Amino acid sequence: LTGGTGFIGKVLIEKLLRDCPGVKAIYLIARAKGNKSPKERWATITDGVLFDLLKEENPRALDKVVIINGDICKKDLGLSYEDKKILEDNVNIIFHAAASVRFDDSLQDALLLNTYGTYEIVQLAKRIKLLQGLVYVSTTFSNSHIDTVIEEKIYNNDFRYEDLLELRLNSTDRIHLDCLQYKIIEKHPNTYTFTKNLAEQIINDVRKELPVIITRPSVVSNTLQGHVPGWVDNFNGVHTVSIGVLKGFARTLYLDENLSLDYSPVDFVTNAIIAATWHTIVNNKCKTEELPIYNIAFGNIVTVKFIDLIKYGFKAHEKRPFSDLIWYPILLMTSSITLYKFYFWLLQIFPAIIFDTILWANGRRTMALKLTRKLFYNNLYILRRFLFDKFQFDNKNFKELRSAVPDSEKEKFYLVLKSVDIQQLCEICLVGSKKYLFKEDMSSIEKDKTRLKWLYLIHQIFRFLMYSFMIYLLWTLLQQFVSL
Repeated sequence: LTGGTGFIGKVLIEKLLRDCPGVKAIYLIARAKGNKSPKERWATITDGVLFDLLKEENPRALDKVVIINGDICKKDLGLSYEDKKILEDNVNIIFHAAASVRFDDSLQDALLLNTYGTYEIVQLAKRIKLLQGLVYVSTTFSNSHIDTVIEEKIYNNDFRYEDLLELRLNSTDRIHLDCLQYKIIEKHPNTYTFTKNLAEQIINDVRKELPVIITRPSVVSNTLQGHVPGWVDNFNGVHTVSIGVLKGFARTLYLDENLSLDYSPVDFVTNAIIAATWHTIVNNKCKTEELPIYNIAFGNIVTVKFIDLIKYGFKAHEKRPFSDLIWYPILLMTSSITLYKFYFWLLQIFPAIIFDTILWANGRRTMALKLTRKLFYNNLYILRRFLFDKFQFDNKNFKELRSAVPDSEKEKFYLVLKSVDIQQLCEICLVGSKKYLFKEDMSSIEKDKTRLKWLYLIHQIFRFLMYSFMIYLLWTLLQQFVSL
């Protein structure tokens, strides 16, 4: 398994260890990071609340995880001869979940992490003697350049992955990628979706040679059910925008407020990945002309509009506000670029200048304007397609999994996202972010509410002063105009 230290990977490993007792060993390829070895990183992960139930029910299950020192960005995955031999002789199924999900990665970085890493995994898979399945965890947005309903099939790319990888790996040609990046990915919203699409081409090319499967989750969000509802450990994508709004940093957004975005709770995603692997292998659907692909999407089952997400998110935040707020949370949404720029100057840039001035006067490093510029760039360019374009996903194969899972296993491997109360969904995600992402003390809710009330008062005073200043300025200009 790759990507076991990532969001989906952690939940996937915990699920395999707890509910798949037939698994004899999980070989986790991981690299050292900072001053921590792969084993130290894994030990830190298993100390988290996600693994508490497993340690309570079956603590010895963790002994099944074998840490393999490797790096998907390196040739042969950076594996030693001994480790390669272990994997080639013992592995039956590969879950390739490692990826960079940063939307602002350079094309060079994204190609190395998302495309080259997949290429090297395929080379390893070709040498594994008892391979039953290579499961690639992609994304429904790998084909976001398609204007119609995105089906569970492979869509061509205008570029060959062989050519781009040759450019990336050749130090003399690498600069061409930087120069041509926006021309190369112009049909895609960012380098992430582009390089994930290229990785799918790699998987598709070996569909008759290897037992390959592609799973495509949509926007992966907090756990919804299970033993740790609301669990999350990252600040990626649209989730970051929601937190930015509720923390009081983002006060205006350029988007279509009536647009719905497809969310997939991570516990449903991992259940679907395991079920898809089982279903495909048992029914001999591998090594066929048609590559097995599963769009793990719920947009045609549960609809969550941005306007509802914000509305109920604010209601949930009133009950359990974040402890460390930058400002009282407000939000003006607009689909007019002119209005957005006006709101941005008024609600983002002007306060950022004041905040940075205070920091500068106190001899501290300024940061507000820098963060504000990044917010503007992300909203207007990096996330724009996801905030305005309606993506529709055909999920026929994914729906088949729900009936394919035996009744005796449906409680463990739940795949049916029933009618969800958006208010409840927002509360689960908010509480999860407070507890697991920001490590906030849940016993300080009353203090947090009091702080929110004080911030509201300060916000109203600031509004009064700002409007008074604007009226005074207009009045002064009007008097000068009349005197002429």
